[in-house]
Amino acid sequence: MFVYSIKNEYLSKYDPYWICRLLALKASSAAIVLCLWNAFFFAPDSPGLYFMTTMIGVIATEMLPAYTKKQQLIVFWKLVMMVSVTIILFGFISYFNFIQLIGVTVLTYVYFRVLAKDAQTAVVPAILIMFGIVGTQSGNTDFNTAINSMLFYIEFGLVGSLAVLLFPNFRDKTFKSAFLRLLQQDLVGTEKANFTNHNQGILNDLSFMKAQLPHLNPAYSALYASVISYQLALAKDVSRGFKATSSPMLSLRSLFDAVSNEAMIDTTNTKGAIAEISDANSIPSISKLIDDWNRVCKA
Repeated sequence: MFVYSIKNEYLSKYDPYWICRLLALKASSAAIVLCLWNAFFFAPDSPGLYFMTTMIGVIATEMLPAYTKKQQLIVFWKLVMMVSVTIILFGFISYFNFIQLIGVTVLTYVYFRVLAKDAQTAVVPAILIMFGIVGTQSGNTDFNTAINSMLFYIEFGLVGSLAVLLFPNFRDKTFKSAFLRLLQQDLVGTEKANFTNHNQGILNDLSFMKAQLPHLNPAYSALYASVISYQLALAKDVSRGFKATSSPMLSLRSLFDAVSNEAMIDTTNTKGAIAEISDANSIPSISKLIDDWNRVCKA
């Protein structure tokens, strides 16, 4: 669908690296699986909290470092168990009407003290506390209710595991999206003759592309190395100056169009242009970049 295209100009303003679209696609897939399970199999009368707990775990598999299905399942179950235990624990606090505020305050302090190592990891205890406070309204003040709730969390967790296992790896989209943004900045910089590798936008694109490599086929690592070589060669060429109709610019535009369409580039139309580039160092860098892009398309 065009919404999930990496060249969608409207969404690229708000989701330049395709991450939000990836999360939305995975969350939607998990929601469909959970709704189907809830419709045809034994489920609680109010499954909302169980759904949300499972969905948080599913989304976390793409937000936290997890490069294989096994690692994703470990992340998923860790978070699901932490959230479910927190909800049940806070539910017991609701029994103590007069000291409920003190109990919530103490548990909040303990969670942040133990789990929040820095600003980034503080998100985890914040999520736990949020769900825990909701749990104070559930009234799980006896062990039978708590055990039944835990069994339902495990049931929906198993369904969520299925969604995690069957969901395809779309990390190539995030890499290509960042690559497209990088080429776009290269084009703008060369046209205005103010290209520099110290541009913060370019550095952000390169950093994001590198972070995706553990999720991807080794062909992407070779492509990333070629991107770095090309960026260095391009900076040298721009410092010498060339026109928009020059061979480097034509080759860059051809590559940009190919990445936009996630298609191989026809080297028969670019080899002649590449051969005309005067600087000897630029020839292998741009030629290898195009070849590595084609290899990625085949992978």
